[in-house]
Amino acid sequence: MTSAGGNPLEFTARALLRERIEATPWFRVKMTQERRRDAIKREVDAYWHLFIADAAERLLGPDTANQHAKH
Repeated sequence: MTSAGGNPLEFTARALLRERIEATPWFRVKMTQERRRDAIKREVDAYWHLFIADAAERLLGPDTANQHAKH
């Protein structure tokens, strides 16, 4: 995994995306475990930023995260 540089928001966003991907059948058909792991890593590196709002909600709680989103 690419380092989140000590950024808890990025770290949490990456973890949420990885959890979601690993819970689905994505990247399982005709893939070795190593290829699947590499494919998931690439997806997380490319799309973790789409989970920033979810990560903020997890870290701050829904009410606090919503207040910050309005600013």
